[in-house]
Amino acid sequence: MKIVKPLITVILLAAAAGGIFYFVRMNSIRADENPGISVTNGRLELKRYTVQSRYPGKIVEMKADRGDIVKKGDVIAVLEDNDTMATLKSAEAQKKSAGAAKERIHAQRAAAETELSLRETELSDAKNLIKEKLISSTELKKRDTAVKAKRQEITALRKAEAAAAADEERASAEIEKVKTVIDDLAIRSPVDGHVEYRLADPGNVIGSGSRVMAVLDPLDVTMDVFLPSKDAVKVRVGDEARIVIDGVDAVFPAKVDFVADDAQFTPKFVETREERDKLRFRVILKVSPDTASANPRYLKGGMPAVAYLRTENTSWPGNLAVKLPEESAGKSQASAKD
Repeated sequence: MKIVKPLITVILLAAAAGGIFYFVRMNSIRADENPGISVTNGRLELKRYTVQSRYPGKIVEMKADRGDIVKKGDVIAVLEDNDTMATLKSAEAQKKSAGAAKERIHAQRAAAETELSLRETELSDAKNLIKEKLISSTELKKRDTAVKAKRQEITALRKAEAAAAADEERASAEIEKVKTVIDDLAIRSPVDGHVEYRLADPGNVIGSGSRVMAVLDPLDVTMDVFLPSKDAVKVRVGDEARIVIDGVDAVFPAKVDFVADDAQFTPKFVETREERDKLRFRVILKVSPDTASANPRYLKGGMPAVAYLRTENTSWPGNLAVKLPEESAGKSQASAKD
């Protein structure tokens, strides 16, 4: 029993030493095989759109659920707002009333203008008759007063008609405004994608700005990685990169879309070399929409992957040449033939 314990200890130490040697050896091989290329890892991310309600209301229908495919502009939820519908009916009634008033006043003004024309003719005749002393000055004054009164009546009718037209226009504007609100009560997907999850159910009464659903854009694929400062300073936006997804025999092309200015995971004040080595800069890699569209089966949010970024002016080694999955490569060839 005394001999067994030391033997076990020796075996464990040997295994640990062997593991350390293998880890160091494999990393040194990787560095030797790919000089000038930084290797890091992370997870793929799809851009998430959190769909919100612009107006308060009661949800009467949810037209999409988790996992459903939606197109841009598809109605994914419908709200009901009785106050808005009441406002619409009131505005429509006001428009109808103002329109009827405008037509009535217009008819009155047309009749008044016809009558004015007749009275102006009578006044002109009276002026000729008074020269021959065939009518009295009182009759002339009476006809002149009638013309002036009719002109004043027409002026008042024109103002009333303009006011009715303005009321009709305001009611029309109110109707359009309310219809816009009603249209917004039908909540639509902002992008082609699939529903990640929904945050409300039929019957819920929600407020303005409430979140209703989350939609993922499968064509907007990115990957956040973190590089040490010695590599981050050599990476520029637009640089080529490669992404290898765990368990997928493929190498996907990507480009550097963002390089952070500030380091993370480090104390505010760095004084030692060891602390400076802990500096990490966030870098975002972006897959092109064409590549994402051809490979929706593989480029999914949350997939673990390894990223390769060139830190020197060197060519990509053969094992990191772009290699798409067979099915997506077949699609690309077919589209090229077409």
